[in-house]
Amino acid sequence: MKTTENIVKFYEASPGVHTLKELETIGAYANLVRDLVAHGILEEVARGLYRLSTQEEPEHIHFEAIAVAIPQAVFCLLSALTFHEIGTQRPFEYHIAIPKGKRAPQRQDFTIQSYQLSTSSYQAGIEKHGRIKVYSVAKTVADCFKFRNQLGLDVALESLKDVLRNKRASVADLLEMAEVCRVKKVIMPYLESLV
Repeated sequence: MKTTENIVKFYEASPGVHTLKELETIGAYANLVRDLVAHGILEEVARGLYRLSTQEEPEHIHFEAIAVAIPQAVFCLLSALTFHEIGTQRPFEYHIAIPKGKRAPQRQDFTIQSYQLSTSSYQAGIEKHGRIKVYSVAKTVADCFKFRNQLGLDVALESLKDVLRNKRASVADLLEMAEVCRVKKVIMPYLESLV
């Protein structure tokens, strides 16, 4: 029973999604975690990822679950648009960026589309929201232009218009990220026509 109390205290001190490995550091073990799930104390969000069922479910629980399962993942493109509430795109899969040369991660519980980015592009514009890493608004727009052939130019244009209309990023920030993503010449005519 003491271990169960330790688990509850652990979640009170550090709310959100945690792996079995993290729970093992405070004395939990697989059978106990399974029992706690069966008794409704813990909830298995995805395979091997747990949250305290009495805590309020976070708005982006699946983002957090993926972030915990794939620590190098940075949410990008359509997932970043969804996270920042930009445009109308709501993908059925999660878009993540990983460093170039890393193996594309897969999870059975989520459909994941991964993009390998160069070091400078991967590291630029990362924002942290708890354990979730997501690209900034300006970086997300630049990435949409970079991957316009896969996503469609309409997605990139919609995101740019939405961001400018709602003043979610400055023109300077957009140009800086466009430079990092090597799409400055592509985005420039659209920026000039909209500003």
